[in-house]
Amino acid sequence: MSKLIIEPIRLELVQETRTPRAFHWRGRSYRVAEIGGKWAETGHWWEGQGECKFCRVLTDRNLVADLCFEPQYGQWWLYRVYD
Repeated sequence: MSKLIIEPIRLELVQETRTPRAFHWRGRSYRVAEIGGKWAETGHWWEGQGECKFCRVLTDRNLVADLCFEPQYGQWWLYRVYD
């Protein structure tokens, strides 16, 4: 089961690979323990939305989450969490 969140987060990246190292959400820090996959999705192009980059992560707190980057805004989002 999953829950749609779509809240902005502050993300730390591994500079060499540009992959998530950690993120901060609702006053807590989460270290990325494992990357489960990466993909891209096109938004509502007719409304001017561009392509979003997604990354599924497992954190040190056993949270499985999809992180989303919107290049047109330069913003990372916690998109979805899984039970």
